Amino acid sequence: MTAEKGLRRAVLIVATLTAFMMPFMLSAVNLALPVIQREFGLSAAMLNWVVSIYLLSAAVALVPAGKLADLYGRKLLFTAGVVLFSVSSLGLGFSSGIVWLLAGRVAQGLAGGMIMATGLAIISSVFPAGERGRAIGFNVAAVYIGLAVGPYAGGLLTESLGWRSIFFCNVPLGILIVALLVLMVE
Repeated sequence: MTAEKGLRRAVLIVATLTAFMMPFMLSAVNLALPVIQREFGLSAAMLNWVVSIYLLSAAVALVPAGKLADLYGRKLLFTAGVVLFSVSSLGLGFSSGIVWLLAGRVAQGLAGGMIMATGLAIISSVFPAGERGRAIGFNVAAVYIGLAVGPYAGGLLTESLGWRSIFFCNVPLGILIVALLVLMVE
């Protein structure tokens, strides 16, 4: 395998793992909402913000993240997004109240926006035109696998280890992704 082919494979693995991680988190948390509601004594309206604030902050981050990636480099912004996503996941696992939970979800959403804005751009810049469609296909498949697996895993994790475990499971995956990113040559 040539170095270039190895780089493309590594990029695809990293981008696909992150493409899985974000929708997985979104759909897994939904199963934990009743438990979070009981633990923090939340109204239904306040509970809705646990999901909504993640989506809103991800949407807000998309355009500025794209511009920052153009200025400072896609890999740097992508890596920063993965680190922020992992650190915020760790913090979310230790949330002591709704304020910390919402702050963590904002950080997680901003990180998700950074990753979304750069992931496909990185794939597009590394893969030649003839291979790009297949690589993007793998990436998009990972999104839907994350959405499909999330509710099942979220329910299982919530029932067996508690709702906080949903957030903690992102940390080792984030560490793995950052390690792969560090080892990757530009």
